[in-house]
Amino acid sequence: MRKVNSTDFKTHFGEFLNLVRDEPIEILRGSKSVGVFVSNEEYEHLQRLSVEMTAV
Repeated sequence: MRKVNSTDFKTHFGEFLNLVRDEPIEILRGSKSVGVFVSNEEYEHLQRLSVEMTAV
């Protein structure tokens, strides 16, 4: 997973829109992880897994 600080993420958002198709991007503020940017396909996959897990 690629890691990027929040300032670079904000500045280069357009580039990260292209990169997120290949891998999730972890967003850092200082050395602390504050979020993960994922593609729509990955998000939908995670949603399906969540529904399957709650159905069990």
